[in-house]
Amino acid sequence: MSDTDSEDLAEDHARLPEKQAPEEILPAWYREIYPAGGCDGFYEKIGDHALIHVDRGPETLVVTFDNLSDAGYKGYDIRAWAENFLRDSGVSHLGVVAQGPTWFRDAALIARMEALAAQGFFRRFERVVMAGTSMGGFGALAFADLAPGCDVLAFSPQTTLAAGLVPWETRFAPGRAQDWTLSRSDAARTLAGVNRIWLVYDPFLAPDRQQALRLPQDRVIALKAFGQGHKTALVLRRMEQLKAVMGAAIDGTLTPALFYRLTRGRKDLYLYRKVMEGHLSDRGHAARIPAFQRAFRLRAQRTRPAGSVPETSAPEAQKEIVMPDASRPLHNGPARKPRTLGNVWQLIDDGQSLRYLSDQYRGQVMGFAERHGVTLAQTPDVALGMACVGGSAGVPRPLPERFDYHIRDEALSQDSAPYGATAQGVASLSSARARHHALRNVIALSQPQAGITAAESLPEAAIYQRLFQRIAQAKEALAPWGKSLFIDRISLDLLAGAPDMLELEAQAHYSEVIQWLRPQVARAAGQSSLPHVTLCQKAGSRTDGTSEVILAEGRLEIYEPALGIIVASPSYMLRLMPETVATILPEDRLWLDELEACAIETVQNGGKWHCPSLRQVLVNGVRIFAEFATLGPLEFDETQPHHGFTLSGCDNGAQITAIGLGPHRAGGQFVVLDCDRVPTGPALHLDYAFGQSLPPAGDDRPANRGALREVWSRPSLLQEGRHLHRYALSSRLPVMPSNLQVTP
Repeated sequence: MSDTDSEDLAEDHARLPEKQAPEEILPAWYREIYPAGGCDGFYEKIGDHALIHVDRGPETLVVTFDNLSDAGYKGYDIRAWAENFLRDSGVSHLGVVAQGPTWFRDAALIARMEALAAQGFFRRFERVVMAGTSMGGFGALAFADLAPGCDVLAFSPQTTLAAGLVPWETRFAPGRAQDWTLSRSDAARTLAGVNRIWLVYDPFLAPDRQQALRLPQDRVIALKAFGQGHKTALVLRRMEQLKAVMGAAIDGTLTPALFYRLTRGRKDLYLYRKVMEGHLSDRGHAARIPAFQRAFRLRAQRTRPAGSVPETSAPEAQKEIVMPDASRPLHNGPARKPRTLGNVWQLIDDGQSLRYLSDQYRGQVMGFAERHGVTLAQTPDVALGMACVGGSAGVPRPLPERFDYHIRDEALSQDSAPYGATAQGVASLSSARARHHALRNVIALSQPQAGITAAESLPEAAIYQRLFQRIAQAKEALAPWGKSLFIDRISLDLLAGAPDMLELEAQAHYSEVIQWLRPQVARAAGQSSLPHVTLCQKAGSRTDGTSEVILAEGRLEIYEPALGIIVASPSYMLRLMPETVATILPEDRLWLDELEACAIETVQNGGKWHCPSLRQVLVNGVRIFAEFATLGPLEFDETQPHHGFTLSGCDNGAQITAIGLGPHRAGGQFVVLDCDRVPTGPALHLDYAFGQSLPPAGDDRPANRGALREVWSRPSLLQEGRHLHRYALSSRLPVMPSNLQVTP
């Protein structure tokens, strides 16, 4: 090429218009490593993860891992955790970004990180620090051995969520559902060669303390964040001390004395007050909370400069909740724009929020509102609260969709696990959508406790106090949005850990709890109407169906007709999870959730809901007449292995040989049973789906079996191909002599 040709080419190139991406969609790290940038680096996408590296020199590399608040961001301006601070600090950065609650359980990501280590990537730097909070803290610990001699700064980390290693860890359901058979699944075993582990955690929080104790204590420098709860990094940021702590860790100068000096101001934070109230309640010291609140207010009055606004005021309390990540601004550039990759129409910016139409949720066009990085669907002003308390509340459900912009937790976060309350919300919203009704925001409040005992579920118990605190937090979070909270249902599953309780004792327990709980929940929410209480009758275990708690649950509507109790369904006809004693299969538990939502909807619309229940049992010779109270005609489900009727207390060995149905009449119907001889016995009873037992090597169903149900059915909206049915409740009644004649 001649010199003239070169000059012509340069002149042509100079005349080309500059093509630069709009400033608001260019992340800061890209501006550093793009071809004209000042740093080397790379961006690499690996499935649901990405690696972002900016090389600012060989002195120090900080490797950060996303936490749940950062994971899943869909915008173009994605950035790794602590990116701004590390750029300002001038250190090199490798950010591991996640697109969801993955806990970095991805074989391809693990292989890539190990390949970087094998290629000498980490050895290029004189000093390496791994850092993260919660899920990110797990990542920092799990990959620490890839950089021998590194330091780790972990805020409230998990060491693992593998059920076999930490069976007591019931938090983070999406994380527990990941593949924990992959390598690097136990961070307590990936710390060989690590220099120091600065571990920031609240020792009052039992699960975080137990996770911390699994680490090799000879390398751990415990920085105990008393009263900061699980979100220790967030509390430090509210105190404006997070940068100081991280800076000291990067420099290698972080000590317990420095940490405690930096965190003295925690007692001035409203968030500290709420965490400590939760700790007191969880330890059975709820009576001390008012005194603690008074002391907090007095401290605030003594330390607050004249004319300043107290942090305990309602607006500040609301800000504590609705700003989960203040480091991410609402807008992405000079003009305020929604943080969405969907199409946007009719954008309105009122200075406080953005309102617009978008198809960002499943391609459906609907209205959205965005405030401080939180996006909700535009809905009516009353948000529905749905509470689910007890054993079955913590079973993760296979939800067909999540209604991401409608269903939130008390902090308006999308991190709510697919537990009972979330499933209730999905069922309720699916039904409303099918009927072309307006959808509301739902605050899902699941309070799981497996094997809950009578003592653990008495009035004033810690599980309810935590629920009340979450209701109060939800009210505060909704207030800036102009929304109020109405708790319309409480789903209860109590006494799973008290199978030996007698029927009348169990009935009295449920009645006492419900009579106390409904007004307490209404008072916490600030509503005048009491919520409905729903429950599903237990089935018993895989081998034993004799617990009288089953009978008590089935008769609560009869015992306490004024308490607003809805017994939505029995559960004996459903399947159990493999290798469990009495845990209903998740998809069948979701079926029960939808049935509960259907029952609530029916009652709220003025209809009636009760499952067929045994009213009386009469005998005339060899024929037994079992009368059921029912809303509609009965039938037998032919897919069930047994009709469910048995005789107990029979002293002559009489057996049921045939079964049929009498004619249906308003309010009831007889089931007619023929025996091979006249049944006798001073304590003769007829049992339905109760009192049965099976050897340990049974099938995947409970010992109690039954097939009686109403003809009524409705297609499931959550599980294609299934239908909702009202099955008869498990029952036991004495057999009374009679001259009755009913022809089946």
